[in-house]
Amino acid sequence: MMTRMRAERRRRYWSASYVGDQLGITRTAVFYLETKQRKPSYDILMGLEDLFELPGRELFELVEDVPDTTSKKEGGEI
Repeated sequence: MMTRMRAERRRRYWSASYVGDQLGITRTAVFYLETKQRKPSYDILMGLEDLFELPGRELFELVEDVPDTTSKKEGGEI
């Protein structure tokens, strides 16, 4: 089980560094958010919603690993 945020990031072939760069945070901060060790500030939560195009509530629910469905070329860097 993992958060939908992590599953979506992996499905899109985005690295934690890529997500962090988009939000102005470190890859370590992304890891803490994905593992629910930290809660995002309001600004970061809004950035995550915009980036993933999903509501914040869905980003932090636990899900099974989502199968890869996109091309590596579409989703940013690893």
